[in-house]
Amino acid sequence: MAEPRIVRMALRIATALVLSFIYLPIVVLAIYAFNTSRIQAWPPQGFTFQWFFEAAANPAVIRALNSLAAASLATVLALILGTLAALAVQRYDFFGRQTISFFLVLPIALPGVVSGIALRTTFTTFGVACVRPVL
Repeated sequence: MAEPRIVRMALRIATALVLSFIYLPIVVLAIYAFNTSRIQAWPPQGFTFQWFFEAAANPAVIRALNSLAAASLATVLALILGTLAALAVQRYDFFGRQTISFFLVLPIALPGVVSGIALRTTFTTFGVACVRPVL
């Protein structure tokens, strides 16, 4: 079933508004990053890379970039090992296959379980009645 033309137009306009709301502040900050003045005034006074050089000389930024490099390396390593493990579990039948499959799925499933238990505990603590679904 196709939507009427007016509905498609309204959805496109709503999407454009939401994306503008999300990305416009980022664009404004990017423009201010190249401003020569310390005061945020519109329009920007000039164009400079001074703030980027000052940030690059800051030891905290250097430590953050080192953390970013370590995180990138860990991500690449996890991607390679996870892909190889997933291929092995999917293609081959071997002893301990179910256990390895369980350990691969556990990090995906565990946050939802922990969040559910935390919500249930919070609701119980504050006296919010939990409605049980009728099956």
